[in-house]
Amino acid sequence: MTATIAYTIPNFGKFLELVGASICTLLGFILPCMFHIKVFGRSGMKIWEYFLDICIMAFGVFFGALGTVEAVMKLMEDDEVVTEMSKEMLEL
Repeated sequence: MTATIAYTIPNFGKFLELVGASICTLLGFILPCMFHIKVFGRSGMKIWEYFLDICIMAFGVFFGALGTVEAVMKLMEDDEVVTEMSKEMLEL
């Protein structure tokens, strides 16, 4: 059933790219570091731990924004191949 939905929705891969670039970056890089800082506090951490958390969060924000912008640009592209395939599927 999942494969059928993914096959019938045009640009589904591009949509997953958008979700992966924005949400997964947030869940994988930014939020864990924020929680670590929030739980232990700046005074309860060594300076290198705090600096590492900040660097990882900056890395996640930068590449998450870059990936999100690129995914949105791909979604906005005029994809003739996908349009033709969608028309053929509707004719069946």
